[in-house]
Parts: sequence; structure tokens; C-alpha cells
Amino acid sequence: MWILSLMLILSSSISYSMINEGIIISFNEGHWNVAHKERSLYFPFTAYHDANTVTIYNDKPVCDLTIMVTDTESGAEVYSVEVSAESSSYIVLPVSDLGSGNYCLTISNPEAGYVYGYFNL
Repeated sequence: MWILSLMLILSSSISYSMINEGIIISFNEGHWNVAHKERSLYFPFTAYHDANTVTIYNDKPVCDLTIMVTDTESGAEVYSVEVSAESSSYIVLPVSDLGSGNYCLTISNPEAGYVYGYFNL
């Protein structure tokens, strides 16, 4: 009986996680290096979006981050925030006011580099 209860709990947790993650934003561009010594193709970020938020997970929260959202058609910066290393493992950005369109999400640090990916609302 306890196995059935555990399976039910895990199943609902997985479903909740999948529903809240939304559509993935792929970071396939940029140069990021946590050690600041060499460039790496590994990006410690995973990001998802839905109509209301962009959620960013950071596997290695060891440096401060600048996060920008840019409208790809106009080139205008529509959202920008500075996030401390201590607060950068899980970041939620409100995007419901941006309106429909194509956007670029950029995560950067002066020493570690930058990554970016595209999404549309």
C-alpha cells in the first residue's frame, strides 16, 4: 500500500513540474565559463516559458547574473534585472505584459561570459 501511495505522490509531483515548466528555451549560443579560465560549451542554465513567466534554473549559482529580454524585431530591451549569486539558482521573470512577439533571453556575467536563446509569446 505504501508503494502505491509513493507512486501517486511522485506521479503528481512529476505532472506538476511538467505543467509549470512550459516550453523550453534552448541556450545554443554564447560562451560561458564558471571558472573564468576557458570557454565551455556547457551552459549551467535551463529555461522555460509560458504566457506569464520565464523560469530559469541555474545548476551552478556561483556568480552574479544580468538577465535581459530583448524584442528581436525592434532590438529594444524590454526587461532587465541583476541577480546576485545567492539568488540565482531559481529565477522567475514576469513576461505577461510583453505582448505577443519574438524575444531573446540573454544571461551574462562580465567574467563568465554570456548565453542566449530565443522564445516567442
